Amino acid sequence: MKDLIGVSEIGIVSKNVPNAVKKLNELGIPNFEESSENFAPIGDEHGLFIIVHKGREWFFSNGKEAVSYPVEVWIENIGHITFTLDEDFVIHDIHLIVFP
Repeated sequence: MKDLIGVSEIGIVSKNVPNAVKKLNELGIPNFEESSENFAPIGDEHGLFIIVHKGREWFFSNGKEAVSYPVEVWIENIGHITFTLDEDFVIHDIHLIVFP
């Protein structure tokens, strides 16, 4: 496993985009722009989750459909979140994380 210090965007596939948005909003991660039932950019100019419904075509991908891959993120001042293969996510260790 490799670690990255920062990522501009992470594509996340969800069974229920509005529910995923609600959960992330409750953690303090804001909507970046308007969202729909199938697409939602969540975060800010430092990093975004692009939440999409399974099967939605990724922009500029030549027809690639959205599928799930597991990813773990640690968000400063929020905590540790695991996005799973079954298109859901698990919130771990919600406590203040401060990076040097």
